[in-house]
This record gives sequence, C-alpha cells and structure tokens, in this order.
Amino acid sequence: MYSLTLHVITLFQGRVDTAIHTIHGFPDVHSALLEGAHLAEAFRIGAPSCATVHTAYHAYK
Repeated sequence: MYSLTLHVITLFQGRVDTAIHTIHGFPDVHSALLEGAHLAEAFRIGAPSCATVHTAYHAYK
C-alpha cells in the first residue's frame, strides 16, 4: 500500500496551504499528489481538491 506524509505548510499571499512533503511508493509525483489530495479530503485537513494540492506542490517547490 502506498504511504505518504502530508505536511500542512503556510504559503502566504493567498496561496494554498497544503503540500506533499514526503512521498513513498508512488510511481510518480503527480500520482502521489492526486492521492494526497484524496486523503486530505477524507481526513479534512484542508486540501479542497486535487488541483489545490498540485498547485501547492509547485508553489512549494
């Protein structure tokens, strides 16, 4: 089973606040981001959509 660690980070100036910090076992980063968004939604930790997590990743990177 895939595992990952989600860290909630603060991105100022109106940017989204959730990003993937550590990724294990995913075939590529995009898959991990999509899965991370679904998990974040499920646990209600502040990632409203897959696109939001993807955007956060690029802003964080």
